[in-house]
Amino acid sequence: MVQKKSKKTVFRVTNALILLFFITVLSFTACSAPPSETDSAQPYFVVVGNATDMGAYSKDGIVWEPKKMDTMMYQPRVCYGKDKFVTIGDTGTNQKHSIDGIEWDNGTFNTDGQWWNSICYGAGKFLVISHFGRIVYSDDGINDWVTNWDAMNTVSNISPWNSVCYGNRKFVAVGNGAGAYSIDGSGEWNEITALSSMSWNSVCYGNGKFVVIGNYNNEYGIAYHSIDGITWYKAEVMPDGMKNETAWRSVCYGNNRFVAVAGGHGMYSDKTVYSRDGGKTWSLGNGLPEANWLSVCYGNGTFVAVAGDPADSEDGNKAAYSRDGETWVPVTTFSGPGGVGNWQSIVHGGDARKVPQLFASLREKAGTLLAYITGWFSDKNLSVNM
Repeated sequence: MVQKKSKKTVFRVTNALILLFFITVLSFTACSAPPSETDSAQPYFVVVGNATDMGAYSKDGIVWEPKKMDTMMYQPRVCYGKDKFVTIGDTGTNQKHSIDGIEWDNGTFNTDGQWWNSICYGAGKFLVISHFGRIVYSDDGINDWVTNWDAMNTVSNISPWNSVCYGNRKFVAVGNGAGAYSIDGSGEWNEITALSSMSWNSVCYGNGKFVVIGNYNNEYGIAYHSIDGITWYKAEVMPDGMKNETAWRSVCYGNNRFVAVAGGHGMYSDKTVYSRDGGKTWSLGNGLPEANWLSVCYGNGTFVAVAGDPADSEDGNKAAYSRDGETWVPVTTFSGPGGVGNWQSIVHGGDARKVPQLFASLREKAGTLLAYITGWFSDKNLSVNM
């Protein structure tokens, strides 16, 4: 015998479902609404230049404004975290920070002679790695930098170490013939044996995956992917244009895909690739002009790549943007930083506004259908790119 539900029960269920519908709409609207052009919390792309005191910023990655930083920077790297931009020069005597990417202040970072190659933010700290595998970190990215000179001594003596990122509750660093991970970044680092025979230039994390790019013995390009940063797998499909390019320089994540560009050490390239399945399968992009591409990042619905060549500061400095990471358009309003040096590193600041994220569920208790609502406020699109 089938027991029929009473009209009262049906009424409760109907009302609960209607409530869930409106909660879902509210949550989606709050989490997906883009910032307006006049919103003071509008995030910026920020780029810093080599051998110059100039930087630049942009809301959309297309129209750029130059900005004097008042400090000569050499091969600087920039990242974003804890509601601020932080940049460090390779010599270690120059460190700057900025809340909006426009006005910059000096920090205290007196660790000269280390060739600092990469900076990232994670686990509540800014972490910098040097050419020689030495580590410094700071909670605020401004002062009180702590040194860990022996971080990589038990991992590998091979240098340089080129890139570091944070994801899945650990830091991952890669270099020439080496890879390592650390839970907190400040103490023990462990070798990643699967990455020990290739030269890696860049590592990033997105959507639950690590991806690393580089080359094998300067003979062909290569990419690996990992979920936990410890066990790694070689990309299953790479087009000839990717394998034939040995100068893969920078990789980032956005719009449900990884995107990489090639360049560095004056090696001009028009190659770009993307992967929509977590680094397993790669495809060639198009439209990227030939240049010495050094850095790529994602923000505000747009990928932006920058290039620079100190030997050709007038024509060698370029930028390009892409909505999908596949088809690229050159930026015509972009030029060299004051006619000297070259653009070196780019990052997007994310949206610092607090955005509500609501979740609802139906549960039955003592014959009564109840709607449970849970939620929190979190940083939307908080991003770190190297």
